[in-house]
Amino acid sequence: MIMPKQISIEKDMCYTAKSSGDVEIQMSNDVIKKLKDVWYVPGVTKNLISVSQLADNQFNVLFTKHGCEINCANDVVSSQSKIGRMFVLDNVKQKC
Repeated sequence: MIMPKQISIEKDMCYTAKSSGDVEIQMSNDVIKKLKDVWYVPGVTKNLISVSQLADNQFNVLFTKHGCEINCANDVVSSQSKIGRMFVLDNVKQKC
């Protein structure tokens, strides 16, 4: 659990993280990996993933000018193309 924390996501847009918890991500080989201390931010309509948090949880992230790939224990969790200046990871299997 966290104390309410202000975060800025978009230009001139601030949100308040109200709580935190763990999220389980199901990988393509059906192995479940846990992301710890994930923030719940009411009003944010997309799931945002912190690259530093992924690294702290033993994930590797590779960025190129065309897209990105998230790996853990030699398993590709997600591979996605770049849309504008964002890497949208719609195909991550997650279990809460």
